[in-house]
Amino acid sequence: MTPDKMEEPVYGQLFTLVSADDPTLVFAWGMQVSEPDRRTAVVWRREPDGQDILGLHASADAARERFSLVTPLDLVWEPDRSTL
Repeated sequence: MTPDKMEEPVYGQLFTLVSADDPTLVFAWGMQVSEPDRRTAVVWRREPDGQDILGLHASADAARERFSLVTPLDLVWEPDRSTL
């Protein structure tokens, strides 16, 4: 990474993917990383067999759409701690 690239702002926002039927049931946790020219979402979840799954998606909403093929999910943005 060049020094001029390091000066570009990068912003991270935490989110949770929860059951659309019961928002107390968490399906996955993630962080969307936003840069001036792109977004990436890192998502972690544990499979029923105990296997940890870590994935990359184009955005938090793209992750919700992908995992909603398994079960209907809602995207919940966590509070932005930098403004607290």
